[in-house]
Amino acid sequence: LLAAAPPAVIGYRMLLSESDARLKDNINKLTHIIRNDIVYRVRLPVQPTLSAMAHGILPECRTVEERWRFLPLLAALLNNYAVISGLFIGYDNGEYFMVRRLDTGEEMGIYNPPSASRFVGSRISHEGGRTKHEHYFYNAESELILQRPSEIAQGFDPRTRPWYQEAMRVGEQVEISPIMNSSGLPVMMFAEKSYGGRSVVGIDITLRDLSAILYRELPSPGSHLALLRPDGVMIARARGIVVQNNGETRLSTLEDASPVLRLAAQAYNESRSDQVFRLNHEGED
Repeated sequence: LLAAAPPAVIGYRMLLSESDARLKDNINKLTHIIRNDIVYRVRLPVQPTLSAMAHGILPECRTVEERWRFLPLLAALLNNYAVISGLFIGYDNGEYFMVRRLDTGEEMGIYNPPSASRFVGSRISHEGGRTKHEHYFYNAESELILQRPSEIAQGFDPRTRPWYQEAMRVGEQVEISPIMNSSGLPVMMFAEKSYGGRSVVGIDITLRDLSAILYRELPSPGSHLALLRPDGVMIARARGIVVQNNGETRLSTLEDASPVLRLAAQAYNESRSDQVFRLNHEGED
């Protein structure tokens, strides 16, 4: 036994070392895959599209009729880029224009559209001292099915929203995340001041889609994956970014994550380095 102990200990340590090396290699590969997914599925479609819209004619249109002429173009963008869920513009006079794709039960529950609806458009205007908010429902061919008044986001003024104020202040593309938008959907927003300076153009991506990217890359059923901002705010989580608490829907925070994931975030914040940490909490590594 005494003779066998040293080789056994050495062999065990070598096994642990080899296991750690494989683990680090797997984590580095996984990180690379997720980063590429975010770049190619999110940033590459969103940033050029937003810049093109901000330098286009639509942000300068001052009448509803002029804006709706662009519906086929906006519908094509939403169809071609699955990650983009909504396109919107806030004007310097407080008016608002939005087109969103309807493809989830969550959105259907919010807007209660006719059965053939593929897109919902929203307009907020100010006429005779009164605010008018309407929804327009379109089919897959961009044909109007129904127009009706809306009580969603009553009193909404885009000029008071963080995406509008930040884009106007900075004068270039800004990123606002995470947020529950005016319709109650959890989204990440990209916004840019228009070329003429009279409006702000924005793009929504649902945090559900970002969380789906993480879910696809789960290496095992017991794994935890989350996407955090540098300040620790959670943007996406493989298990879902929205939680129900006492009948209230809210965005997940780091406090809702597993204990070992919270430890990992703490270790990163303390070191601010791109290294792999080996942590343990009650049997979870």
